[in-house]
Amino acid sequence: YPEYKQFINIVLGTISDPLDNRSAVVTAVAVMEGALKELLAAKLIMHEKEGKNDLFGSGGPLRDFSAKIKIGFALGLYGPQTREDLHVMREVRNSFAHSMIPIDFNVADVINVCARIGLQDRLDPEAAAAAKTLSVRNLFLANIAFLAVEFFIAPAHPEGFSRWVKS
Repeated sequence: YPEYKQFINIVLGTISDPLDNRSAVVTAVAVMEGALKELLAAKLIMHEKEGKNDLFGSGGPLRDFSAKIKIGFALGLYGPQTREDLHVMREVRNSFAHSMIPIDFNVADVINVCARIGLQDRLDPEAAAAAKTLSVRNLFLANIAFLAVEFFIAPAHPEGFSRWVKS
């Protein structure tokens, strides 16, 4: 990874380009997966000799996003709806990354999959109403941003996640 400020600028530049949905999705979900990886690493006991690479690197049991989602849920780090939200993010990322034809957030299948994300429905009524005004693309990216921030800051805050992530 580049230095933090440069990394943030790259991510923001990538996801803010309205014409490049593929890069926005792949980059945003990579950030989400990275946040989940760091959260898991903070919760797991790892010996220096083995380190993160044995678990998260090539050939490691937690190398893919799906495995990280499953173990995070099994550890009780988040509830079933958040687990579903993460799987939706993974599915959308896979669709954008592996599609041989141009794909965007106006495709019915993408809209239907994104509609399964329930985070905005668990927010307070004012925030939920504001979320309903967002485009499918922006709502998808906003959900990723919210969860990624929660996952990045959770290890430093013993009180844990907001109530929305626990559901």
